[in-house]
Amino acid sequence: MHLAANKPIWRPTWRKLDIPGFSTVTSTVASDRKFQLFSRLPLELRRDIWDTFLQEHRILHIGVRSSDRPDPAGSYTQKNHLGNIRSGKNYSLSIDKYHSDSPLLRVSSEARAAALAFYRVHLPCSQGLDAVTSRILYFNPDFDFLHVQILVTGEHEHTEVPLAPPDLLADVFYDCKAYDPKGHGIRNLMVGRRSSL
Repeated sequence: MHLAANKPIWRPTWRKLDIPGFSTVTSTVASDRKFQLFSRLPLELRRDIWDTFLQEHRILHIGVRSSDRPDPAGSYTQKNHLGNIRSGKNYSLSIDKYHSDSPLLRVSSEARAAALAFYRVHLPCSQGLDAVTSRILYFNPDFDFLHVQILVTGEHEHTEVPLAPPDLLADVFYDCKAYDPKGHGIRNLMVGRRSSL
């Protein structure tokens, strides 16, 4: 790379940060992207920062597949960890391959607690017999839009069923409400086709 003779080479500049209540810290403007003093901020301010980061609308593409196994006896009789009756039906949810959980779930215990409180619905992706080892779908009914499709396994990996069994969707919607501590369930539902999950 050729540099013009009259142009100076850029170097990071050093500056002193004087924050009341904190020790004086010297940092570079360009190279240091971490805020080392975050843990020393008041708890209320840290929680506000986590919440501000989390408050974004998302579209979650969810596929619903019924299980080949018969539903266990006693559907709509067992309670979940919130004390609400869950469907107990055998179905599984698949989440769009491009969806990833919030990175705050893996940053620190404080960030994880903030994310779990914000994404208040913790719906197991497998119900019925497979619920113990299931992945969890975390969502906030006030911010997230759920695009739900019924899936069946056939010659192609996933194909849409033109007329979805109404009881399968009813079970999923019921469980979304049963796993919501506020009892709201799905508030933003999208319908329509999507090419693949």
